[in-house]
Amino acid sequence: MNFSSAAIVITENMALGEFAMQSSTFKKREAALAVDGDVKTASCTTMESDQPWWAVDLGWGFRVKEVAIINEKHLNKGELSFLYIA
Repeated sequence: MNFSSAAIVITENMALGEFAMQSSTFKKREAALAVDGDVKTASCTTMESDQPWWAVDLGWGFRVKEVAIINEKHLNKGELSFLYIA
């Protein structure tokens, strides 16, 4: 077997419980709430920031096929825009 071309496929949430951070915090909705596994909690940055950001450290490199971002429209009057995933 040629291990240099072997691939490991992981279909679970790799961000679950990992270290998360964000540019600011609105009403105690800190970054960790986005990776706690509870769909009823969420993180939120403040609207005062010109360039708000959120990040999670997955611990090591992954080739990512899919990312899910959920915008709570009832809390956010605008749409998500200028998204950058690295």
